[in-house]
Amino acid sequence: MSMIETLKKKVIIAENNNYLVRNLSESDREDYIVVFHDCSTLPENELMEDMIWNNLIDETHVTLALERKVDSSFVGTFLVKNADPDSIEIGMDLKKEFQQQGIATEIVPLMVETLKTLFPEKKIIARVYSENDVSQNVVRKLGGMKIREDLSEYDLIITKMKEKWKELPEPEVPLGLNHIDVYEFW
Repeated sequence: MSMIETLKKKVIIAENNNYLVRNLSESDREDYIVVFHDCSTLPENELMEDMIWNNLIDETHVTLALERKVDSSFVGTFLVKNADPDSIEIGMDLKKEFQQQGIATEIVPLMVETLKTLFPEKKIIARVYSENDVSQNVVRKLGGMKIREDLSEYDLIITKMKEKWKELPEPEVPLGLNHIDVYEFW
């Protein structure tokens, strides 16, 4: 059974005294869209929202709900992705109202431990934008060790477009301003 199939079969993936990480349900759609807009620079668009909601789970990743136990509040999402055959990539997005309250420092170690228990042969990695100082600090504080730098998605897309269409005008935002730092949790 694949990693994603294993996670989809569980209702609750992990929990502690304050939070639980569980599979998303149809009733989470509105909250998920709020998190998406709180953490994305993309404009609000109903068609895009439908597309994103309908592609939350596939053979490469699953997006999970993060719920506060005391009042069942939908706090955010937790991504688990097959990064490559040897690695699991994790990521977390929180609603604005829950950001910078120490939730990541509580949930990330819980999920790293859970995933290492379920999939001991896999490395756990996180990808963080170089300009995201808050997340960079959290990942380092939690023991993440930087193992490489990747192109940002923006740079990757523009580079691929330039390869395909040689006459592409220079992008409005210069390439190489930002990158993604890849961290591994031990």
